[in-house]
Amino acid sequence: MLAINHFIILYMENKKSHQGTITRRSFVKSSFLTAVGTGLAASGFSFVNDAETANIAGYSKYQFPNAPIGNPQGIYPGRVIWIHDPAVAQWDGKTGFWWEDNCTDLKRVEKMTSLALQELTGKKTDKEAWNSLFVHFNQKAHGEKRDYRKGEKVLVKINMNTARESDQADLKINATPQAVLAIIRQLVEVAGVPADCISVLDCVRHITDNIVNPVWAKYPGVKFYDTSGQNGGQNGRIKTEYTPTDIAYAVKEENKMGVGIATCILEADYIVNQALLKGHNVAGISLCAKNHFGSVNGRDHFYIRQYERGAANYNPLVDVMGYKHFGGKTLLFMVDALWGAKDADRVPETWAIAPFNGEFPASIFMSLDEIALESVCYDLFAAEISDRRFMPLADSYLHEAALAPNSPSGIQYSPNGTPLQSLGVHEHWNNPIDRQYSGNLGKVGGIELIYIKG
Repeated sequence: MLAINHFIILYMENKKSHQGTITRRSFVKSSFLTAVGTGLAASGFSFVNDAETANIAGYSKYQFPNAPIGNPQGIYPGRVIWIHDPAVAQWDGKTGFWWEDNCTDLKRVEKMTSLALQELTGKKTDKEAWNSLFVHFNQKAHGEKRDYRKGEKVLVKINMNTARESDQADLKINATPQAVLAIIRQLVEVAGVPADCISVLDCVRHITDNIVNPVWAKYPGVKFYDTSGQNGGQNGRIKTEYTPTDIAYAVKEENKMGVGIATCILEADYIVNQALLKGHNVAGISLCAKNHFGSVNGRDHFYIRQYERGAANYNPLVDVMGYKHFGGKTLLFMVDALWGAKDADRVPETWAIAPFNGEFPASIFMSLDEIALESVCYDLFAAEISDRRFMPLADSYLHEAALAPNSPSGIQYSPNGTPLQSLGVHEHWNNPIDRQYSGNLGKVGGIELIYIKG
């Protein structure tokens, strides 16, 4: 693996001045990845370390390492926690299922979750950590410095994209049962949220028995909302219903994104966005932002096809991230990377890059800054995946969201009726070996990645 101290992912800037007018009919497919550089980086993309050369060539200035854009969010602004315990994920790839208890160690998952909460908030106990999270959220969202109030509803949004039946579970990647159980245990036993005030949602797919049964065995009051389709609401689940809302997508022409939001989300006071570390054959990556494609009654994959559409283009993920009932209600952003997958409908695979070194990711990520969290996960993907055509420009939506209301595309994102302000901080690490961001280098205003190996 070749270490490069300074690099830039090269791509051509989209030169259109009115990005909002581009449509499917007028779109002409282009290739924006340019092979320039003196060597191959660990990611397989081409890099240079000369800013002047890159600017002359017309490439994006947002891809240089340790060049943060946007405004960091959180109790410790821009902080991202990465807990890595190789012993938590032990599967030979052949025997049984990766999600069974003998392959995924629940006690280790619970320990990782606890440690991540404490590191994220700077507290010494889980109880203090949850109090800090609720106080921070309510201060920001409502101007009230207060903890959780009994009766308030918490929704956990998980990713079950490959689940086609509720009574079946196969080897393809979905939410890890132990990760779901661990966060619900924290909410009930530590944060003091009654089980009947907790909901778990994926309104496009089924939530399978391997997720539901362990939770109901301990917390039977928890509600599971699954697909709004024909077979939804079976075996004790609740079929998702949608309520029309006022979400205003910045580009409306031919946009297939739905304005109907899962009713249980509208009724929730808080959201825990528990996404997966997963690739996607259109968007490039599927993390917390795209997790809410499983929360609306219509999804548009044209506008997230950045590897073809180019940088500095409209992306509805920004509308979703900034909408008051999605990002605006999120108490905690998480990425379940215990297993991970390099594409949308794949069986978990081992990862070659350090610190995985041929093992499964075996990690949990947490942050209060969604953009910072997804930036770190993007860097991991870019370092691991060298043969995926959809990875170039996959972080363009992060540029748009970080720089709102002055996004590179010129699009004015106003999902709540007023222009969005910066939703967080985006930057790239210095290299895939040291994995240092501005906060790790003693600089203010960027990402601080805290990596802890169990």
